[in-house]
Amino acid sequence: MVWAIRGNDFELKKIDRDFTKLVIPNFLRSNLEEDERNKYNINYETARNLEFTYEFSSSPIWPDGKLAFILKYEITPIAVITFDKLSLDKIKIKQIQGIEDKIRLLSPIKWERALVYYTVNLWAPQNNIKEVEIVSAENNRYPVVNTTNHGKMLYNVTAKRSGFKKSIDGNYHRFINSN
Repeated sequence: MVWAIRGNDFELKKIDRDFTKLVIPNFLRSNLEEDERNKYNINYETARNLEFTYEFSSSPIWPDGKLAFILKYEITPIAVITFDKLSLDKIKIKQIQGIEDKIRLLSPIKWERALVYYTVNLWAPQNNIKEVEIVSAENNRYPVVNTTNHGKMLYNVTAKRSGFKKSIDGNYHRFINSN
């Protein structure tokens, strides 16, 4: 599923894209059988729904962005990427977070890059997004991110490996060719 812009909001629009078939195979760390790969899926939530939906879990998600793609294993949330719409054609990824007690389910895939890839290469062009920004670890508001190697790997290295370039503002930017 891919999402489309209508006015200031995003609405569901089905098109023939499949996260499991188009993204997961490109980001495997280990060999997963097709039936196991098919258990991974992606959902969309607004931050408000995300907080209410997942705050009861053992590792709650507290979204930094207003919109989110949630990576799930079957029906279990295991990671999230959140972002804000800065303009009609620009978004800013503010959060890339795996759920702590779901590491076993995350370990077979390069989930950070899979979520960025989905957002940038599948979702953004379909929604006329021309620029995507990823907040750098140094500009992240949480000390656990901006002062650790893990934070730098999660944000900076993921951005670089996904084709983003560091800008004068300290964040990573990538321009998209929309369809």
